[in-house]
Amino acid sequence: MKWSLRIGRIAGIGLYIHATFLILVAWVAIMEYIGRESSAAVLYSIVFIALIFVIIVLHELGHALAARRYGIETQDITLLPIGGLARLKRIPEDPAQELVVAFAGPLVNLVLAAALFVGISISAGPREVIRAGYMGGDLIAQLFWVNVILAVFNLIPAFPMDGGRVFRALLAFRMNRVRATEIAVGVGHFCALAFGAVGLFRDPFLVFIAFFIWIGADAELQHVRLHASLSGVTVGDVMKRNFDSVDVSSRLEDVSRLAAPGFQREFPVVEDGRVVGFIGMEDVARGIARAGPQAPVAEAMHREFETAKPGDSLEQVISDLRPDASQVIAVMEDGKLAGIVTPSNIGEHIMVRSALARTARRA
Repeated sequence: MKWSLRIGRIAGIGLYIHATFLILVAWVAIMEYIGRESSAAVLYSIVFIALIFVIIVLHELGHALAARRYGIETQDITLLPIGGLARLKRIPEDPAQELVVAFAGPLVNLVLAAALFVGISISAGPREVIRAGYMGGDLIAQLFWVNVILAVFNLIPAFPMDGGRVFRALLAFRMNRVRATEIAVGVGHFCALAFGAVGLFRDPFLVFIAFFIWIGADAELQHVRLHASLSGVTVGDVMKRNFDSVDVSSRLEDVSRLAAPGFQREFPVVEDGRVVGFIGMEDVARGIARAGPQAPVAEAMHREFETAKPGDSLEQVISDLRPDASQVIAVMEDGKLAGIVTPSNIGEHIMVRSALARTARRA
């Protein structure tokens, strides 16, 4: 995620902190100092926020380790002002597995809350927890309530929050995944509107959360529909067999001239018959603006790219694409470049398949 700083690794997963989180810490520190004019109060607030985000990391780690049990790796965990985000390489399609992964995060909070409750009960008695409340009592009592609130809040069926994923998984036992997601997204939108309405009068932070729930739900629905459209499709079904390539010694202006008369917008870059990268027209435009039309292709091309075989699942290949790599896939057959798959190829295939499906439903 852009504007994120890597702060370490945990269980083999990269841990990042978003720049906006640091802004939140600074804002809380300033407000505490204005309200209390005490350096001790500011320090206490910063420590409290830090501990809350340790809890959030453990929550996200619960999701990640549960997913790992089913062979699903986690790309990274990022700390944001609204909480944590564990980016799984894919969401389990088996409803039972998704149920376990979704429940794992809140379960971590419930276990932590139980441990803190036992600790407070031994030292001060169980009534002290209730008497302290969320904003009163000592730090340990506050952390107990933080875990309770996080567990309960995350189980609200506001897709794509944990509760929404639990709801989607339960629906998926009785219907297909796309329809289950559509219903879960509808409930998520309703929850987002409710959060936004309450936030306008009570807490502006809820408006912020509502916004992310709404756009997150829409993005998830598009993702599920995309993968449903690609189910059973192989790389060979969509790959372009007739294409031009450019030599690594070519200049950027050569690529622009090659693209002008045709529809091809992305070109494999070859060296001694071997693919060494890809370059698209956007790369060419940026390269010309930076270094001029005489600059070599090598200065603007993507050196990182995915390869596949014609029989590979297109859905799986797309899932493995890295955001920082070329989005063009090199299709190899018998050690040679047999074709390329571009985002436009995939889009055209989805449009045709969707049109055929609509025609079949009307028939």
